[in-house]
Amino acid sequence: METTKETSNEACAKDAGEMKLKCFVIIVGFDLSRDGLKEDIERIKNTFRRLFDATILILENKTKKEIMKEYRNLFLNKHTFAEYKFVAVFCLSHGLDDGQLILNPGREIVDAQRLLLNPFFKFEQLDQKLKWLVVQSCRGDLNDYRPLQHDGITGVFPDFHFISYCTGEGTVSFQLNTEGKIYIQTLCKELETNVREKSLCEMLDNVNLSFVNLGIAQPARPDYKKNVNDYRFYE
Repeated sequence: METTKETSNEACAKDAGEMKLKCFVIIVGFDLSRDGLKEDIERIKNTFRRLFDATILILENKTKKEIMKEYRNLFLNKHTFAEYKFVAVFCLSHGLDDGQLILNPGREIVDAQRLLLNPFFKFEQLDQKLKWLVVQSCRGDLNDYRPLQHDGITGVFPDFHFISYCTGEGTVSFQLNTEGKIYIQTLCKELETNVREKSLCEMLDNVNLSFVNLGIAQPARPDYKKNVNDYRFYE
């Protein structure tokens, strides 16, 4: 691990005396079967030192446990983050679908946002300040995914989830007379009809289509997001 800091005066001297925003940058990198890591780290460091008064923390080839320990140490000193205008986290690694990362040590599978970004939401010193996660990794196809092994245990995604919304972004939900909300009533009907025959994505798409068929004037169709390819309640 390398920690590098430039003071405001040092940073300003490099850019015609202009004051620079103070920021905190973390670079999490892995070099197993990955070329260009050294060059990418140097480019990030040089760019942020030139543009900002940056404190830079480098975590290279660390395990999940080691990364979490570094974050705990940052949290113990969270009062120091009051001086920073934003935090940027760069992750340079192998990856799978939707933010899932493969860490070199132990071939661990982790969720990038949960491990590297979410902890900063607990820093009140960073409220209303930018917290930026940059992920340089593949986002593979789960149809080709084979669980990785770690100490004889099959690796699984740590943040397996679907999130279903009753409307699209920026729209309101609707009541179905006095019989409850349209979305809940339609979703339950779809589950009752197809839970043993269709996948979750298929059923949610059917629910979305039903809103089109209802002819609702505004674009209030349901929406959903997921970090897996699909899911079946019954095989």
